[in-house]
Amino acid sequence: MKKAGGAAAAVVLAGAMFLGGSLLPGRDTRPAAAAKAVQADTLLALGQVADLDTSIASLQAGIAQGGPQLAEQQASLALGYLQKARAEAAPSFYDEAETAIDASLQAQPEDNFSATVARAILAGSRHDFHGQVRWGSRAVEINPFNSQAHGIVGDGLLELGKVDQAFESYQRSIDLRPDLSSFGRLSAAAQTNGDTRGAIDAMKRALGFAGTSKENAAWAHWQLGELFIGNQELEKAEAHLDSALALAPGFNSAVESIVHLTAARGDIAGAIEIMVPLAQDYPLPGNFNFLGELYLLAGDEDAATKAFAEADRRLALYEEHDVRPDVDFVTFWADRKIHLARALRVGRGLYSQRKSAAASDSLAWALYANGRYREAMPLAKEAIRRSVRDAGYHFHAGMIARSLGDNGAARTYLRKALTLDPSWSIIESHRTREILASL
Repeated sequence: MKKAGGAAAAVVLAGAMFLGGSLLPGRDTRPAAAAKAVQADTLLALGQVADLDTSIASLQAGIAQGGPQLAEQQASLALGYLQKARAEAAPSFYDEAETAIDASLQAQPEDNFSATVARAILAGSRHDFHGQVRWGSRAVEINPFNSQAHGIVGDGLLELGKVDQAFESYQRSIDLRPDLSSFGRLSAAAQTNGDTRGAIDAMKRALGFAGTSKENAAWAHWQLGELFIGNQELEKAEAHLDSALALAPGFNSAVESIVHLTAARGDIAGAIEIMVPLAQDYPLPGNFNFLGELYLLAGDEDAATKAFAEADRRLALYEEHDVRPDVDFVTFWADRKIHLARALRVGRGLYSQRKSAAASDSLAWALYANGRYREAMPLAKEAIRRSVRDAGYHFHAGMIARSLGDNGAARTYLRKALTLDPSWSIIESHRTREILASL
């Protein structure tokens, strides 16, 4: 594998930038499964322009001049800000996007398709998935023949645990326009449903629609790399990640996948060497959390504590810009044994709103962290029933069973986790092996 000497500025995937997404991506929920695959590729004038800042400046200049395209320009500007928020891990741009959406809807209150789509994307980016479905459905009403609008609705439904309905929306999206976007979403849904091979096949078809765009092809290669890591086909994963970085040098998500692959092969020091500059250049909370876990494995607890504190600080920054705490927040708090009362409160609230595997698992893990093992166990089992091939959910169930004194069940769940994915989480898989040896 080509060694990544550091992370360049975030790559803007001009035609396949997935907006939204988990801020703390656990390795038990790979990006292909939790991509929240809201795309802007056919929705805005920024489409094929690689320099996002130049595009935004051009739109701002056009808006300042006024004219009949004002509503469309404001909507395009909003989508540009949403891309920038994701590409730079800068949640303040969500506020800028909201202002532009409001201005667009004021200029054109009725049948404003682009602004309605942007509102749906913003809702998903802030973890308001009911709002995403609601605004996405309005976009479908305005233009029922737009593939992206159906895909956005499917993204929200998938997050809410309504997998069958999400598949229906994705199928409508593919029927209207089979392309990288629609097959990328289908891949995400298949992975969520435990069908890794189906997810790989769908992503290969998505790659075939990348066309001449290097950024689009890089994104698809990265997704395939992640899927092959999860399927323990590491050589294939390496090849796809190398292809992604050859097409888009400095593509941060692919660099993070290289970190995981490096650590999975036992080179923790090498993984830290790559991860330190990546976390600085692309300061997602999840990157600092991953760095902290690597430091723990390296035996540097002081550095780990600092990295985890930075992850927590970054999460708070997202909340300041109206990003709702979601399952990734709850799991992080429970992992780190911080904000435990809040983790339980938020976990209960999410579970009451949606009966997804992730909601069941995060509440189970919050209960576990609060020492309420008997309440946690049924929810852990429920998460596994909803997503039978998720290694992380089996790990949580095993830890809960162990705390209840049921070592037989603990062994079964923990062994299953390693069977499903021996490196779903570098630190959790390491801990699983240690516990199984002790049991």
